[in-house]
Amino acid sequence: MRVEAKTLDEAIIQASEKLGVSAAMIKYDLIQRPSNGFLGLFRKNAIIQVQTQAKKEKKVITDDILENIKKDIQKLLDTKLYDIKLVDISKCDDYIYIKLDGKDTPLVIGKDGKRYKALSYMLHNFAILKYDVFIRLEVGNYLQEQIEQMENYILSVIDKVEKYGKYTTRPLDGTLLKVVLDRLREAFPNKYVGIKNHQNGSKAITVGDFIEQQNR
Repeated sequence: MRVEAKTLDEAIIQASEKLGVSAAMIKYDLIQRPSNGFLGLFRKNAIIQVQTQAKKEKKVITDDILENIKKDIQKLLDTKLYDIKLVDISKCDDYIYIKLDGKDTPLVIGKDGKRYKALSYMLHNFAILKYDVFIRLEVGNYLQEQIEQMENYILSVIDKVEKYGKYTTRPLDGTLLKVVLDRLREAFPNKYVGIKNHQNGSKAITVGDFIEQQNR
């Protein structure tokens, strides 16, 4: 599909509206770079060739998948390494919510949440590889408290993007990375919002105009 508009961003937004997908999902080849010309003369519009693709079907989380994950987690907890129990496992929008709680909750979370992050990472990779589903792990109220603490930070990022047009977050990981990514994509549907990988292995979220990403 060929789309022409005054700017590259406008062309991408038009394509997203025609295809009914987020602008961040648009893949395209730049046919003509926009130019203001000279004194209004010889102005050129942006022209892109959009790689039309079928919408990715949303993963269906079946009751069988939920029950199998529940059994797998219960086997892990039956080792009696910690006094902690599975108190909730349920299907949410596009992930499975798992909550653990018990006497040894602080030990499972660990100093600065290091054990929580390790356990969350392990369960996430397990669920993706075996069942192709995402999970969100809660231990006690640790995750909820982390998300609440992130709220002011997310608002500050939104404020900076609105002020400067672009911004890159501090390094984020695990569930918090996805939480912030979803919020920023919701706040800026017509901007590029993606994950930036640093050389040290950490990840951040960058928000900016599509034309800047094309030039990189």
